[in-house]
Amino acid sequence: MNNLPPIISLGTYVPTRDAFSWATFDPSKVVSERELPDYLIMGRLAKGSLKISADGWTARWQGCEADTHFSVRYYAEDKTYMLDQSWCGAEAGGYGRASVGLDKLIAQTCYVPFPKSWDVKAKSELESRFQLTYFEHEDNLYGFSGIPDGAFKTIVFPVSIGNLRPLHKFFSEVTGELKLPYVVGAYSRLLMEAINYVEGRAPDWTREPAEITFRSFLQTGLGPLQNAVRETATDGVSAWTVRRMVYVVFITVPMAGLRDILERLCSKDGPVRYRSYPELPFEMSPIVAPGGFDNQTESISYWDQKGSTRCTLVFLGADKKDKGAMLQAAEQDEATIASHIVAAENCRKELQKTLDEDATRRIIKKTPSKGRVAKTILLQGDDDCIGHLLLEWAGLDRAWSENELGSDFTTLHDLLFRCTKLDFTQEEFDADRPMASGNFYTVEIADPAKAKAELEAIVQELIDRKSKRR
Repeated sequence: MNNLPPIISLGTYVPTRDAFSWATFDPSKVVSERELPDYLIMGRLAKGSLKISADGWTARWQGCEADTHFSVRYYAEDKTYMLDQSWCGAEAGGYGRASVGLDKLIAQTCYVPFPKSWDVKAKSELESRFQLTYFEHEDNLYGFSGIPDGAFKTIVFPVSIGNLRPLHKFFSEVTGELKLPYVVGAYSRLLMEAINYVEGRAPDWTREPAEITFRSFLQTGLGPLQNAVRETATDGVSAWTVRRMVYVVFITVPMAGLRDILERLCSKDGPVRYRSYPELPFEMSPIVAPGGFDNQTESISYWDQKGSTRCTLVFLGADKKDKGAMLQAAEQDEATIASHIVAAENCRKELQKTLDEDATRRIIKKTPSKGRVAKTILLQGDDDCIGHLLLEWAGLDRAWSENELGSDFTTLHDLLFRCTKLDFTQEEFDADRPMASGNFYTVEIADPAKAKAELEAIVQELIDRKSKRR
């Protein structure tokens, strides 16, 4: 791991905007939309929104959502501004004298402190819509804002090495094709992460150190720093803990583009998922935090909703001794980025070769034995769908859903991999979109009746195990 690049840029997108000078801006001389900035805080100037009267003028800049906007009212008589801003319907604003300068007034009155109404709205709406954790702005944190883009937020999530390349393509190419109105920058950073699986609350597989190590490799493409260990707190609560190095993606985006970029990254097998989509492992799920928070704290910890798993990301590293990670990433050209991604991918491949192939094969791959009864292909699919297809075929999808087995077990490790009446082969693939690489399975069967009977027995065993833990 010593050869792994500590920081890899994934791309920066800056939209084309009309030139504008705040130094020469005079609100008393506004007679047309040409005198106003093309973009301000929440979006582009809404055509036809400028209204001029004897009292002054008003104008509105429209965001990505219908109820996201920024409005300015200028009062000519007393030379003051009234500012009104809305994010997804949550209102905020400011007021002050024009002599201060509109750009400075926005910075002083709108984001110091960050609007509480926005945090409350974002936490409620985003956490209910997406599988993520939203951190509100704390009083002891400095805000990160600018003109004309306003306040920034940071989206953070761990990523497998195999998904660095498609993420780079998304942020370096796709964002430009979409012609987004807001700026967005992304980079990945190699960090240490500690994961605590609480006994009695976390799924049963978390009590097996070998299983934790194996799943960690599948998630990150890297091996843990050491085997999982059992730790007990002073209150008597025990947890299995794994510490690992992982590439963590940081996406910096204005509040104006937060929901929009989450929607664009969202897919059933992507880094961001709706609550209704297949469940993301909590260790890989995103968090949303104030912009620049990682430069003001040594670490951040967060729990899943069940209180079964805690993740801690540690930010102390080489970048603390020199420039910030964002600046280092911004200095990388395409050739450097490409070489860094190749270096990370090569490290992953070398690590794969050094794994105990026999132990790995026993867990993730079964192949038909010579001389046995000929089998026919039953199902084919990737990591996210093969287990659910198997449940539907066996008529067990309702039992799995009604007993909420997905919160404690997985259809792959606890169902497909355990069924002795099924054989399957696994092939790794790298899809050309964020977080879409994975494994493709071909399941073969000789005796459907025996396979269904065994699957029914396994599901009943899982139901019994879960009921005993309640």
